[in-house]
Amino acid sequence: MAEFSTQRQYADLMGRIGYNDKGEEIFTFGKHVNKPVEQVFETEASYYDWMMKGDFPLSTKKLITEIRERMMANKMKALEDKFKQPGQ
Repeated sequence: MAEFSTQRQYADLMGRIGYNDKGEEIFTFGKHVNKPVEQVFETEASYYDWMMKGDFPLSTKKLITEIRERMMANKMKALEDKFKQPGQ
């Protein structure tokens, strides 16, 4: 039972992505340990490509792809909101 309850602190099955106190996905390994995934992908976009080409489980690759797609959707929405004409 204890093992099941601690598993919730990880976003993926292998525990490569966890959550911080704010509920953001963070890396639990490597040079970006404890940094938010979105922040790393924003400042070092090649890290996503490195992970996708690397020997990471499919569940981790799927999760980071979902995070990246969410980031892109949020950016697109922000741009649309910025250029939206009043009264539309």
